[in-house]
Amino acid sequence: MKLLFWIHNGEYDPLIQAFNGQTLNISTSTDTYINPFDSSLQYEKDNEDALNNKIEFVLAFIESLVSSKGGAGLTGEQITIVDRCAKTIYEEYQMSNYKKELEPDFYKFYEELLKQPEEESKNLALVLERYVIGGMDIFAKDTNIEIKNKFISFNIAELPRSIQTTGYLVILEHVMDRLRRNKNLGKHTWIFIDEFHILLANQFSSDYIAKLYKTGRKENAIPTIITQNIAVRPDRALCRVA
Repeated sequence: MKLLFWIHNGEYDPLIQAFNGQTLNISTSTDTYINPFDSSLQYEKDNEDALNNKIEFVLAFIESLVSSKGGAGLTGEQITIVDRCAKTIYEEYQMSNYKKELEPDFYKFYEELLKQPEEESKNLALVLERYVIGGMDIFAKDTNIEIKNKFISFNIAELPRSIQTTGYLVILEHVMDRLRRNKNLGKHTWIFIDEFHILLANQFSSDYIAKLYKTGRKENAIPTIITQNIAVRPDRALCRVA
């Protein structure tokens, strides 16, 4: 059995409709949400490695938001703080034997930031505030997606351009969690990622997609990237054109 996930900016709607696929619109004006801090830790055999992978994703997620307005991205001190806070909330979740009320989310991460003694942590929390309790809180909601099809389309055409990298990352992490569950069910998963160059916007997101390509095959994934702009960041591209 195979599943197909297609992540795009709206150009493939006719194709999705022709194959009777399911379309999920991710934007600030819809009521479809994905919690970026969702995890599949309880399904993993190597919990320590799975936890490290999740923390790496959180770094990419936070970096994409911090740099969304053309900022310089995370400082070394901020990277340490994000790593610490993410580790704390996930370890508490693990030690509770995965109780629903302790399931990590953006708000719990934000609260953990505010508990840290460093002034840099307070500054980072202020930068992230609009994405947690402000007008751009799309990533601070519980996941409410119901997969009802073998052909699933994630359309991010209506996401503000400043957070499209973030949108791609959140969807891909959701898909990766699905991959791990699908593998246990003996399923293979095709993943098509359009406008791939958007994911080369910063080091953490480009490292994340590189890791997806390298490790996805172990989860029975068949990834395909689509772009017209592969040379946008030749220093961060997965491949180079001679």
